[in-house]
Amino acid sequence: MNEPEGRDGVSVQVDPSRPSPPMQWWERLGAVAIGLGSGGAGCYAVFATSNQAGAAALVLAGAAFLLIGVQGTRLLKLGGGGNSIELAQAEAAVRVVERAKHEKDPEVAEGMVEAAAMISPAIARSPRQEARRYEDELQIALERTGAIVKREVVWDPTRRPLDFVAETASGRKALVEAIARRYGTLSMKDVRDAMGQVDAVTGGIGDAGLLIVTSAPLSGEVQEFNAEPRHARRPVEVISWNDERDDGILGRALVRVAR
Repeated sequence: MNEPEGRDGVSVQVDPSRPSPPMQWWERLGAVAIGLGSGGAGCYAVFATSNQAGAAALVLAGAAFLLIGVQGTRLLKLGGGGNSIELAQAEAAVRVVERAKHEKDPEVAEGMVEAAAMISPAIARSPRQEARRYEDELQIALERTGAIVKREVVWDPTRRPLDFVAETASGRKALVEAIARRYGTLSMKDVRDAMGQVDAVTGGIGDAGLLIVTSAPLSGEVQEFNAEPRHARRPVEVISWNDERDDGILGRALVRVAR
């Protein structure tokens, strides 16, 4: 599931190695020298030996080190299928993720990480993929509470499906919306948006309660929203759920909003 640090609002999935500092001039000069030496040896070996694989590797290594020296870009990987190389342009993805950690708008931050995942999937996981995985694990958790769960329920064919409809052991039902988020807290704007989407999908029909489940901490205003007595036809509650340790919170909230 999410990494433990997700509980305080930051769960950045990046390569454990930190982005390296810019290469010094002497490092770049050394890389150029190695590149020239390796490349020259490889070119000689192509004609002087029968070991074509070894010669190709030397040429490849020489080209890689020359590129490192010219661009000042550190090497992440050398070799692999078809004598391929991967250079550390992934450092750019790491820098994007680091900047996303300090972005105040969670949606902008998620977009930045999505871009980083496109640049280098090995460095950052796509927020969309993580959202899908969060929904998968939330469905399992709902079932652990004893509920019968239907996923992506089509209420109105012209609108998006509901995330979940959960039926408790007593036969009562609740609509469940999942909001996976790695940055910041869940705000009242997020809650109102989710409520509006559910009302738009259902056309305001039915009195099943709504449970909004998020991986993010709840903002103060959302906690106040949960504490306020409401007499609306559709009860609404918002909770944070991250893993099986939160199953008790999930089960009790489901019982409270189910109708």
